[in-house]
Amino acid sequence: MYTIPTILSMIGGGLDLFGDLFGASQYRETAETNYQVAISNAQNAKSSAMTGIRVGGIRGRIAADAARTNISLSLADAEARERNAERLRAFADTRTAEGREGIRRAQRNFERLKGQQMSAIAASGVIASGSPLEVMAESARESATALADLWDETSFERAELQDRAAMETFGAAQTRIGAMADRSMLARTKRIDRATTRLARMSAQSEYRSALFGASIDRASAYDSATATTMSGIGKTFAGAGNLFFNIQRNQDLGIR
Repeated sequence: MYTIPTILSMIGGGLDLFGDLFGASQYRETAETNYQVAISNAQNAKSSAMTGIRVGGIRGRIAADAARTNISLSLADAEARERNAERLRAFADTRTAEGREGIRRAQRNFERLKGQQMSAIAASGVIASGSPLEVMAESARESATALADLWDETSFERAELQDRAAMETFGAAQTRIGAMADRSMLARTKRIDRATTRLARMSAQSEYRSALFGASIDRASAYDSATATTMSGIGKTFAGAGNLFFNIQRNQDLGIR
């Protein structure tokens, strides 16, 4: 029979091997769990990044749509002001023509009145001086004043309408310039947003691949440690078995059981 130390040595060697194998198994299980967690975290991070990119894209499109609407409204306002300027100019021309026609009518009326007065003076026999001539002179002065007033009124109204038309044209030009600047800015913003989105997607993909690579490296390292533990246990077992058999053989040679 084997001696108690021999039996204990055999049991110890078996326990050592079992412990090393169990430790290696735990290494592998922990490595696999950590790997799965790392993969899940990487996928969640990528999903979150992509969601952020999509949300940013939606917000960008909403902002771009609002900007395009404002640009369209500005251009429509500019066109409306330009049409209003044209109507004001046309109205100024119409009112000027009406004013001039009124002046011509007033002149014709004055000429007719003067003719009537001249006829009346001639019929009365007054040819040089007297009350009828004074009346005629006063009528002439009144007519001249009336004609001047009509001309001033017509000129003032035309100038006012032309000024309003000029202000509308200037405002339309300013509005159109602003709309064109906004359109140019919108185009530049769109290009920048596209480039930013591409970079964000590339960054998210790069971080995801990096996380996968890191998780694979960590798992491989853990598996290497498990393999090393297993091989170490097997090596210690073989070494222990060799020592055990050596001791058994030596005891047999010495006659010790």
